[in-house]
Amino acid sequence: MDENFDIRRASTVSAISGFGPDTPMTQPAYDHLSMSYVSVYKRRWWMLAMFCVVGMINYCIWNTWSPINLSAKAVFDWTNNDIELLSDWGLIMILVTVQIFSFIMDKWGLRVAVLLTAGLVAVGSALRCITSHPEPATWLIHSGHILNGMGGVVPMAGATLLSVTWFPNSERRTATATCTMTQYVGMSMAFVIGPALVNQPVYNSTIHTDSMSVDSEELGVPINLSDMRTQIMTFMYIECGAAILAFLLVLVYFPAKPNKPPSISAETSRMSFIKGTKKLLKKKSFWLICLTYSLFTGIFNSFVAVLPVDLEQFHMEQTTAGWVGFFATIVGAVYGLIVARISDMIGHVKMLIFGQLVLAATFFYVYTLIAKAYIPYSLVGVYVCIIGTSCAANGIIPLSYELACDMMYPIPEEVVSGWMVFIQNIVGVFFLLAMVTTPPESASIWVDWTVLVGIAAGIPLIMSLKERYKREEIEDKIEHQTPIPYIPIADEEE
Repeated sequence: MDENFDIRRASTVSAISGFGPDTPMTQPAYDHLSMSYVSVYKRRWWMLAMFCVVGMINYCIWNTWSPINLSAKAVFDWTNNDIELLSDWGLIMILVTVQIFSFIMDKWGLRVAVLLTAGLVAVGSALRCITSHPEPATWLIHSGHILNGMGGVVPMAGATLLSVTWFPNSERRTATATCTMTQYVGMSMAFVIGPALVNQPVYNSTIHTDSMSVDSEELGVPINLSDMRTQIMTFMYIECGAAILAFLLVLVYFPAKPNKPPSISAETSRMSFIKGTKKLLKKKSFWLICLTYSLFTGIFNSFVAVLPVDLEQFHMEQTTAGWVGFFATIVGAVYGLIVARISDMIGHVKMLIFGQLVLAATFFYVYTLIAKAYIPYSLVGVYVCIIGTSCAANGIIPLSYELACDMMYPIPEEVVSGWMVFIQNIVGVFFLLAMVTTPPESASIWVDWTVLVGIAAGIPLIMSLKERYKREEIEDKIEHQTPIPYIPIADEEE
């Protein structure tokens, strides 16, 4: 059966660009526009599904320990700093390897990049399953999270490349949103599966064990230590099995690109990796989008990764904090998909991002007032504020990626996304390192206000941006058989 369900005739270079048959094509961005057809393949949904599964497992493994921090501290004799460092590894390794993986995607395409990513995640998860004895297990778990962190680049930076390679213009933002949102589904799974499989420690003590500021040595040996050890290993076995299965599925079928592109702009040539990078870093419009995105999501995503630490100020149990994180990520993921689909239908990406920033700032301001006791505490209020902020964060992520790629065209999508991921993780690393090096009683003073400032800072940045959708301009001009406006590769900042 023919997989192509939509094939439309594309115009030749001379018809759509205004060049005559004897006129040399001087703009490299359009040097492949002479193809006869573009096609949209049904298999794009398989590609999207496998990309999402790899990202979902990567994020689930990254978020293993925060939801079961009390149990992990008891079993492995860890402190809060160990839990936070394990979260840090994901951000640190992305910083170290993001440009390497961006080059791999640019040079060898999606198949090599995704297969390498799935392999790193699988090997990293397997290392954690070797032993449960505290000292060697600690080293192996950290090593596993270093490899898993390296595998976190492509699920983040490769989403826009997957969408432009396999999806038509009318579905790109939705596809990008699906890729990014399922990562947070993986994070939310850890919030639920972990506490569901692993019991909290039970002590013969009067000390409250729901306080994350209490280290395990202060409480003695829990009476259910052996059970928790077995339960934690079971959790890691499940994650490892899922990672190995995902690797095998990618190995069996995950082509670099379709036989024919889904759109004209997908086939037009891009700048080289080096030239594109140099050009990107000089563009003011890129930094406006990137900083808006990074200050919000870099800080807030790191905050969510250690959310139970912040929720300790409300004396929440491990399971309750896990449910807050679960609903925040799940509802946020669904909301992000809805916003992306609306954007595909109506456009206006800049104003949609502005609306999400205002929404997030409002919700988190109320949360901060609750945390600082300016407003009476309410569990429902905490749920609403965290979920509302998470929704806005998930709405901004795919829109920021797609807006940046549209405005930076013909710089390669993987270069644009890679630098956005790099800056976002620099922000996230500094935030988490500050938490690690600050005593818990001091961190509670500045953490919430820092998240709020990071959100609010994006509002004036995005409003000063002059938006332009260069990839969409090509598609529109082709559809209406009119000349494409020249988009110079070496254009200066508007």
